[in-house]
This record gives sequence, C-alpha cells and structure tokens, in this order.
Amino acid sequence: MIPKIGRFIPLAILITGLSGLVYWTVQQDIRIGSYEPQIQMSEDTATRIAAGEDPKKVIPTGSIDVAKSVAPYVIVYDDKGNILASDATLNNQTPKIPQGVLDYAKANGQDRVSWQPQGGVRSAIIVTHFSNSKISGSVLAGRSLREPEKRIDMLGTQVALGYLVTMLGTFVTILVFAK
Repeated sequence: MIPKIGRFIPLAILITGLSGLVYWTVQQDIRIGSYEPQIQMSEDTATRIAAGEDPKKVIPTGSIDVAKSVAPYVIVYDDKGNILASDATLNNQTPKIPQGVLDYAKANGQDRVSWQPQGGVRSAIIVTHFSNSKISGSVLAGRSLREPEKRIDMLGTQVALGYLVTMLGTFVTILVFAK
C-alpha cells in the first residue's frame, strides 16, 4: 500500500498544479475581459473632449444606477475631481472616484482598476486623462463586475469538481492497477 501511495503523490502534485493553472488562466481571461467596452468608451470620449467637444454632449444620455445595472456608464471629472458630466448614479447622485485614481491617470495617461464605491457594488473601470486649451480632466468608463464575478465563481466550482474527480480517479486507478 505504501509504495502505491508513493506513486500517487507526484501525480497529485501534477493534478493540483494543472488545476490551479486552469483556474488562474481562465479567471484572468474573464477578469481582463471585464474591461471591455470601457476601454473604447473611455478613450474615445477623452479624445472627443480633448478635441474641444463639450463633456455634457459626448456622454450617453440617460441614467445608469451602478448598483443595479450591468450597463456601461461614463463620468467626466476635471483634474480636481469635480464632476463635469455623468450618466451614472449611486444613491441618486454621481459617485466620486478617489482623487488618487485621477492623479494616476493624469500622470500615466490611463488607469485600469476595480472600484467599489460602496459595499456590494463593484465595477471594472478605465480612467483616461484628457486636456485641451480650456479644460483637463479624466473620463471614467465603468461597468458592473456582477456577471464576471458570477462566471468566476462558477469556474471555481467547475475546477474544484474536476480536481476532486481527477484526484479520486487517479488514486483508485493506482490502488487497483499498480503493482
């Protein structure tokens, strides 16, 4: 019995490593994909404002409740963090991003982060800096992480089930067939 368990240990390590790799790779793909279409929205809106268009005229019309909707939304801030235009609401007002995110976007051109403006509300946001002769600031384009997080949870369950079945199958196979 002991020699058989010795044969199982390297396979268990391999199965564990491969299961972790599968989870990590697919989880990262889902998470990175959650920044689309915000990249395009943020960059295109910043380009239009930098070309001189009025921030209030370049954002989508309507109102998106970021706590309830999975629709993408846009907020335009000046460099001091004042809201210039928005189609996003949270508790009947436009949510404010931490000033550090705006400062980072100004210094680096863009910032991509997960943002939690209140408990239970998480968004994947892209913040792109703009400037022209009249104003400078940043465009935030965001979208709820609710659906990507559901897919990641389901992925975890699927990988865990596959891991357990593979480990059990490998262990039984070694016990039955190994000499």
